[in-house]
Amino acid sequence: GQADFDRIVILQDGSSASASEVLIGALKDNLDNVTTVGTQTYGKGTEQVSVPFTDGTSLKYTIAEWLTPSGESINRTGFAPDVEVGLSPVRTVTYPGMEEGEVIVEDSVNDNAGALQLFLQYLGYEVDRTDTYFDAAGSEALRRFQADHGLEPTGEADKETFDQIADLTLIRIYESEKSDDAQRNRALEILSSGE
Repeated sequence: GQADFDRIVILQDGSSASASEVLIGALKDNLDNVTTVGTQTYGKGTEQVSVPFTDGTSLKYTIAEWLTPSGESINRTGFAPDVEVGLSPVRTVTYPGMEEGEVIVEDSVNDNAGALQLFLQYLGYEVDRTDTYFDAAGSEALRRFQADHGLEPTGEADKETFDQIADLTLIRIYESEKSDDAQRNRALEILSSGE
């Protein structure tokens, strides 16, 4: 049977795409008790098919466009949230990961330096920036982390050090998920208050 809900609150962000956006559109078009919390969705409103060829290449083409029940296209636009709530950058950072032999050193630019500095900041070490430039403050924060965790305090991050910091950060995020997930907490407030 069909379930009746007093209230529906959906969490969304820039990674909400395609099927999740179809669901959001269908619910919002058909019910008046739906609230979205988070940030703008991705805007993936098309379906593609990939045809492989024997030489290893393929052709990818669009075969359909998703529309909401009211006929609205969300492709390349997505859905704005009803209640905008961002997440901590440490919860949304992307990084390619370190390769064997790769080292992040002070006064250098590295695609992983931003994530490294965000992780150090989240773990309680003071950094000045969280972009791809690894500065003296980032190196000093890394030295303190290394000393605190039985690693040689070089202030440089190789793959092993980076992976250890990333793993510890993910564990801490998981352990504190209920306390510092701003989107989840706001959604629960909305549900409990009847906003």
